[in-house]
Parts: sequence; structure tokens; C-alpha cells
Amino acid sequence: MLNLDYQTVEIYRIIKKYNIKTVSFLWDLDLEVQGYKKNLIEKLVEKFFYKLNYNHFLIQILAFIKILLYKKFKLIKDSEIIFFTGLLARNILIKKKVKSKLISLNTNDCDKLLKIKNQKRIIKKKYCVFLDSAMTSYDHIDKYIFNEKDMAGQHKTYFQSLNNFFKIIEDKYKIKVVVSRHPKNKLNLKKFLKRRVYDYKSAELVKDSEFVICHQSLSMNYAILLCKPIFFIYTEQMLNRSTATNKLVKLIKLYGSKLNQPVFNIDKKFELLNMRSLIIDRYKYTKYKKEYLSLNSEKNFYSKEVILNNLKKL
Repeated sequence: MLNLDYQTVEIYRIIKKYNIKTVSFLWDLDLEVQGYKKNLIEKLVEKFFYKLNYNHFLIQILAFIKILLYKKFKLIKDSEIIFFTGLLARNILIKKKVKSKLISLNTNDCDKLLKIKNQKRIIKKKYCVFLDSAMTSYDHIDKYIFNEKDMAGQHKTYFQSLNNFFKIIEDKYKIKVVVSRHPKNKLNLKKFLKRRVYDYKSAELVKDSEFVICHQSLSMNYAILLCKPIFFIYTEQMLNRSTATNKLVKLIKLYGSKLNQPVFNIDKKFELLNMRSLIIDRYKYTKYKKEYLSLNSEKNFYSKEVILNNLKKL
């Protein structure tokens, strides 16, 4: 189902007019929904000193008023069912006082892990996995702010930082680092990183890894669900490259704090724990699962089956 906004409000009016039954989804939310706390100065800078599209914001304000009026006069309606994952999504829906039937699901990452639960290991020896974020790929346009391309094209410095860090990891823990390529990354990562690279195998690789390395990735949900230690990393260039990359670094640090996992600037001096000391904070992992991924992640069921069964009842 489409989000209710200035672009879709008339579609919702047609749905109401012809009494069309609909379902909606509010799932796979993460820390970006709440974001890091901004101080007053940051808000003022963002509002007044960047090239914002004020016409766009004016349209949104007018649409917001239009939506309120449509709701007041019952010209649009809520979906018959809203499927959601996690406590945060449920609280958002309750706060909005939606009249839909609310049905809790597991994140689709739970479905994937359930599917591969008994699959054999891809790699026989011990390893850790880096979840690639397509950080320097032109194919992965920045999603954080103002359409900047983040680190696009900065291959030399970025991959040098990664290679140096991976070498330290391999020497310290006597295991290999393998790479799970981002689906949008078209670069020859094996050439840049000189390590084994896998496509579309994030869940399988995380499942049997000793720990996970990432910036910030949806695939880290697998690590959280499987209770794997996570090393959150960023580079000095990411810290200073642009407003967008600086914001990303803040988000990376926020994840580290939320999960009580280490965060490294891999271009600065850092200290690694011994392998036996790589543990997770089970309380924080469990809390994150319930808030963002599922209220029932310990229960083995396919969300797609729940969805299908409820659709049949409409």
C-alpha cells in the first residue's frame, strides 16, 4: 500500500469512494526513523543555510492540511489490515489511532534465516564477514541528505583504509575476512580488497561467521537476530567528506551505542579485544529485536504465510 502523502492522497480518496479493500505494511524500521538528537544550532543550519526546496515543503504543508480535512470529513479511510514489525511500528500506529486491524509479523530477515537454518556452511574454515555498503559506487546514490553521492569515486583512499583494517583483523584473530557485496555495487571488489567476495549470500555468510564488520547495513539485522558480535567502522574521510557522510558516521556511532558494540575509526589508533572477549550485550540485542524487528522473533513462523492467510479472509 502507498504511503499517505501529498502525492497519494487522491488515490486514497478513490479507494474510499469505491470501497476498495486494502492492506498496508509498516515494517523493517530502524534507528534512522528516530535518528540522532540534533541540537538547536544543527537544526537552524539545516533549515536556513542549505539549498532546500522550499516549494516542495510548502506543497507538503498544504497536503498535510488537505489530509487532515479528508480524514475529518471521512473522505479517506484506513486499510483493513496493517502488518507491522516491532514495538516502534506498533506504537506509531497506536499513536495515530488507526482503525485497521493490526497484525504483528517477523521481519523478512527472519523468514530468510528460517529458510537457510539447516544449510551447510559456505566456508569451512573460521571467518568474519564484511557487509559492503557500496560506499564508493556511483550506482548507489546517497540516501542520507540532499542527494550527495557521499564517497562516490573515492576508491583509492577508502579501500586502502579497509585493507589495512582487514589485515589487522586477520593477523589478530587468525581468520580470513570475506566480503558480502552490496547488490548495487558494480565495482570489482575482489580487485580492490583482494579477498573472497560473495553476491546475495549475506544471511548465509553471517550465519556461520565469528563476527560481522559493517558501516550501517540492513543485513546487520541477520547479525542481531543470530546474536553475532558486530564491529561498526568508519574512515576519517567519511567523517569529514560531507554533511551526508558525517551524518552517516553519527548513525554508525548510534548503532554501536544502541547495541553496545565497538565502533572504530579505522584510520586512527584502536585496540581490538581478544577473540574470547568478543561478546554481545544480550539485553540490548533483545531490546533492539523487539523494538525494530519483531515482537515474536523467537517464534519460528513464515511471515509470508501469515500475510497470505489474512489476505484470504478479506
